[in-house]
Amino acid sequence: MLIGRDPEIGRLTALLDESAPVATHRVVFIDGPIGIGKTALLSGYLAGSRPTRLLFARATESPAHIPLAGVGGIVEAALDEELPELLAAGSSMRSLRRRVREAIPEKAMIVVDDVQWLDQDSVDLLVELLSTPSGGDLRFVFVHRSSFAPGELSRAATRGGHAVCRISLAPLDDEQSVRLLERWGAVSPAILRLGGGNPLYLRLLAEGNPVADRADPMPLDVSAGLDDTLRVEIAALPFSARRVLHALSLVPPPPPSALSALTGLDENALLDASELLAARGLSDPLQLEILHPLIAAAAHRDMDSATRTRLHRIAADRMSSPVDRAAHLRHLGAHLSDAEVDALLEGAAMVIATAPRSALRLLQPSRRIPHRGRDLLLARALLLDGRPRQAEELLRALIGDDDSSKEATALLIQALRIQGRPDEAVELAREVSDWELHPEVAIEAATLMVMHEDTQDADLIEKAARSSSEPGVAAALSALTALAHLRHGDVPSARVHYAAARDGFSSIPASGLLPVIGAVTAAGWSAHMVGDFEGGASLVRRAIQLAERNGRVHALPHLYSILAFLCIPLDRPEEIQELVEKALDAAERYDWPDVIPLATTAALVAAPDRAATETWYRRVAQLELPRTWWWREVTALFRARVEIRLGIPADVSALAVDGSDVFGIQKHIGLGELALAHGDIRTARLHADGASALGARFGVPYLSGQAELFRAEVLRAIGSIGDARDAARRAALLFAEARAPLYARSAETWLRRLDSATPRVPAAPAPGESLTRRELDVAELAAEGLSNREIADRLHLSIRTVESHVSRILHKRGLRSRAGLARDLDAR
Repeated sequence: MLIGRDPEIGRLTALLDESAPVATHRVVFIDGPIGIGKTALLSGYLAGSRPTRLLFARATESPAHIPLAGVGGIVEAALDEELPELLAAGSSMRSLRRRVREAIPEKAMIVVDDVQWLDQDSVDLLVELLSTPSGGDLRFVFVHRSSFAPGELSRAATRGGHAVCRISLAPLDDEQSVRLLERWGAVSPAILRLGGGNPLYLRLLAEGNPVADRADPMPLDVSAGLDDTLRVEIAALPFSARRVLHALSLVPPPPPSALSALTGLDENALLDASELLAARGLSDPLQLEILHPLIAAAAHRDMDSATRTRLHRIAADRMSSPVDRAAHLRHLGAHLSDAEVDALLEGAAMVIATAPRSALRLLQPSRRIPHRGRDLLLARALLLDGRPRQAEELLRALIGDDDSSKEATALLIQALRIQGRPDEAVELAREVSDWELHPEVAIEAATLMVMHEDTQDADLIEKAARSSSEPGVAAALSALTALAHLRHGDVPSARVHYAAARDGFSSIPASGLLPVIGAVTAAGWSAHMVGDFEGGASLVRRAIQLAERNGRVHALPHLYSILAFLCIPLDRPEEIQELVEKALDAAERYDWPDVIPLATTAALVAAPDRAATETWYRRVAQLELPRTWWWREVTALFRARVEIRLGIPADVSALAVDGSDVFGIQKHIGLGELALAHGDIRTARLHADGASALGARFGVPYLSGQAELFRAEVLRAIGSIGDARDAARRAALLFAEARAPLYARSAETWLRRLDSATPRVPAAPAPGESLTRRELDVAELAAEGLSNREIADRLHLSIRTVESHVSRILHKRGLRSRAGLARDLDAR
């Protein structure tokens, strides 16, 4: 009988009753401090409820750092396969989660004890189960410590609209505590006071803790003293029982057949020791497991280092899974033999594809042992986990003449690129004369040539792509070849290679995409430049999902950024904002400084109104330009165009155009906008013609549409309303063809303006005659009698900027004061 918890069991029974139909899943969170009886409450409920299908898992405080270890019991029960074998098969986390989701019956109870110890992959699986609509009736019970807030699970349950309930276990009152102590014949005011209503602490004190015999014991903090109390109890066990408890505390659990070797006890002695542990409430003799994770952790810490090393070595020898074997070998630290290091690397190599952080935890304890292969695998895991500086330290020591040097070189180039040090990476790549013979070096060298250097050889990269027998490598090099052609202004060739990259990336499985996931960003940029916004966005989204779910955090900052740019023409402002925030956070976290101005530029370009534009402009203006050539071009170009629109002195060097410039259309438009701002219609028309010529040459609908829309603006400025209307219509058709709703809406807005405009006979404009859009805004407010301060507040500008605008307006309109502005505007 469970003392003092009848109300909670009754509430659980009512909430989770199978016969009560509900439209959503039912989710119960049970929380309380250490030892309060959460597990006992759960056991008491399950003993009486007997659910139709129970899927149970208990996380452990000493995790094996194996993906999905925290919900291993659920995964194995759902799929009827052992977790190590599932992981060894090389399936991605996404496919495993899908298989588990599909295997869970319509009516099932999913129970997870000690949620606070869950690994991230386990959390992701539970979040997916909570987030996926189901025609059945799933019931979830999550048990966790009150000091731990299961935020991701709670948010997923709330988002899913499920019936959510929380049960917080309070300490037993004095009457209930006395009833509990009576079971052990140890009713004492001292124990009652020190126990504080915590069942586990009360039992430990009642079973002989010397503190209970003191005449006037000092008040103790239960959670602070609990581990010491457990250690005292474990130390008081007979030698054989203590040995069994030590063996049972190992994680991953060794097979039952290994207990004799681990303890040195024969079958009868094992049975006696197990019965004693069960009588003390420390272990379950049938399941051969310790009842409470806190007890298991205390038992593991109770061993001296020599004993712990010996037991983990014995357990490792008896594990069938390389991952489980490695999880035990990690505890040997510097005491690993050569053969054991090889076994450790085998296990780490199996999890690095899906969980780089798990590989790190397996490998790092052995750092004191010199081992080149371990350092190379550890550096790769560090890089994948977003720690390029730490990876660099290891990789520099690995550059040499052996076969692993090229792999180390490729990783070091990537580490330097991520840190914003492309010049060093370029010098390193130049030292590798036969880089095209090694796929990883080929991808990194090609990335440098395209994204960083001023010159690049598209033919060389294309040759490497054709010679590659690996589909992922071929797709990656095709994407980089497309970018190389774009830098030469050869859009037709770029389109062909981009299509090959897109099809290649789309057709390979996750296992083939993960090793080359960084090159997906090249495909994303190519998609943006050739106008395949939806196709590029779909490709990059898949890469982001794989990177997030498989620990490829090193690629996330750039992936978030390029997806934000792809979403701009698709008119998805909320998604853009979220992606920019993710990119900025990831760039800071994973030491990729060049991404910060790039992501900020995406927000600047996507800003939907003037206030937002100026806010983001101030942010990007304070940042240094990226050192990556491609990103620097994008950032400088759009920053200059926004400066022109805001009436701020612009850095026109960023708008210099040459004949093969893939950014030439936007640069021509920027220079034309600057000419319009100064009333230089002739120069504006020249740039409109230049943009149109490049649009015809490139054959990209959205770029041609931008050129036509600017032409419409220039024609309107000189009064050719009919011609302007024709240009705007052509732009609208081109944007519709490009499936770019943001740009199409802009063209429709221009058409409405032009339809309401009154045609007039074009006149030769005087220098400085026309007002820019921003100057018109300022002029209208000034004509209404607003002061410079009021105009600045209304338009979110600085007073100095307003003063500059007013001065130019008066000069352009030939006025000496603001008094004539209203009449002048009416006359227009």
